[in-house]
Amino acid sequence: MATCATKDFAGLKLDEVLPLIAREAMSDEEMVAYLTRCQFEPNRPRQSIETLLHAFTPHPHVDHTHPDAIIALACAARGEAAALRQGALDELAEGLSALRNKGSIGISVSPLG
Repeated sequence: MATCATKDFAGLKLDEVLPLIAREAMSDEEMVAYLTRCQFEPNRPRQSIETLLHAFTPHPHVDHTHPDAIIALACAARGEAAALRQGALDELAEGLSALRNKGSIGISVSPLG
């Protein structure tokens, strides 16, 4: 992130993205086409599939992570049971709660890497 410049981000017009929260459903293709029309500049990188999650989260900053350990548990056949045995879910919930309680941060954890 230290070397990222403005040109490295999709750059969407949030006021045009926010009305999508009222939509009941939208295919991936429709979403990509709609968000492409919301870009500030056409030559910027394509928006992430998580763009709407970020746009609808009412926080000035969203830390979005893809933690390998959580993804491994989420994708494992008996991942929830393994996490409960290790106490990992309680620890994760406590950490997320502490960050969320600071009021200025939203947390998004994507299990799809």
